[in-house]
Amino acid sequence: MILVTGATGRIGREVVKQLAVSGFPMRAMVRDDRKAELLKDHAHEIVVADFSVEDSMRNALDGIESVFLSSPSHPRQVEWEANVVRAAKKEGIRHIVKISTLGAKPEADLSMSRWHGESEKMITESGIPYTFLRCHNFMQNLFGLIPEVISDSTIRLPVGSGKVAMIDARDVAAAAVATLTETGHENKIYRLTGGEALSFYEIAEAISNVIGKEVTYRDICSEDARKEMLKRGVADWLVDDLIRLYDQFRDGKGARVWDDFYRITGRQPIIFQRFVSDYTHRFKEQSDTA
Repeated sequence: MILVTGATGRIGREVVKQLAVSGFPMRAMVRDDRKAELLKDHAHEIVVADFSVEDSMRNALDGIESVFLSSPSHPRQVEWEANVVRAAKKEGIRHIVKISTLGAKPEADLSMSRWHGESEKMITESGIPYTFLRCHNFMQNLFGLIPEVISDSTIRLPVGSGKVAMIDARDVAAAAVATLTETGHENKIYRLTGGEALSFYEIAEAISNVIGKEVTYRDICSEDARKEMLKRGVADWLVDDLIRLYDQFRDGKGARVWDDFYRITGRQPIIFQRFVSDYTHRFKEQSDTA
């Protein structure tokens, strides 16, 4: 049986759905039992557990062979994932598939990359067979830009004409399911990107075509972006990380396309145009409320 942590998250929920379709028995882990309702039609079992409590994780791992590990980006992320790894070691877990990020390493400048790197190192040293899925930005992260699109038909980011090879979260889940259910992926690291790199000018054009009104991309300076994020209540550490990440995108460091997704699944990743088309209702519903 497979334990899916973060089962109500963007990737975890899709992993649960895809495992259910494939017929593999899985236990979905939630922190809040009120969210269990979201998973009842797909998960074989649901367990309430807390990343911050090792004994809670041991209970969730009882009878489990493989773990899909996806925890929130948070200053306590390494601590939380350490609890999972210690509990997994005690419970004799045979395989951990961990969601990570491109550029993960313990000495990384970005907090998120550093935390993932520290967790990867810890898992490697545990001796438990692992698969690390180092992901690029998710296409679904663009949903956070919808309020700007509604208010002034503009996307404002400090990335210039830099291109980004974003990946659909559904593809990340597909890669996770494949590595969880097939052999040959143990002790490997995969880099997951989309199959194309697009600028935000191109992204704005694609969204325009869906919602029926022109959306433009406006390049702003990093300081203005910082002020806007802080005004919206984004945590200081995350603002710092995003500004550094946007600087990398501006410099062209987000444009590389890797073929690891194809090597795992045997198909090409979802293109951005299909993503927009598949989520037309999402963009339309939010746009129509303007």
